[in-house]
Amino acid sequence: MIGYQLIATNTGNVTLHGASITDALSGLSALNCEPGNPWDLLPGEGILCHASYSVSHTDGAAGSLTNIATGSATPPTVDPLHPPLPITHQASITVATKPRPEPDTNAGGK
Repeated sequence: MIGYQLIATNTGNVTLHGASITDALSGLSALNCEPGNPWDLLPGEGILCHASYSVSHTDGAAGSLTNIATGSATPPTVDPLHPPLPITHQASITVATKPRPEPDTNAGGK
């Protein structure tokens, strides 16, 4: 069993709306996210999600497992006729995936 910790952080300088994390790994448990998924994120805030994956015999035979998580959000809208000058708005989201080995609960890893 592999436990995953997925973190999406607003690394920009504007609020992001509907920020969320998705992970398409087949067999991955549902994401359990705090404070929510999706969520509005102020600059510097983040979403923390946990999920787990049961390693299969096929994974073991392949010798590796690839997991890619994706973060998305909507930046604020700016009125093109009245842009906020001279402030520069930067919308950015970063996602980090950290595998966490789970303890062997079946005595021997079988």
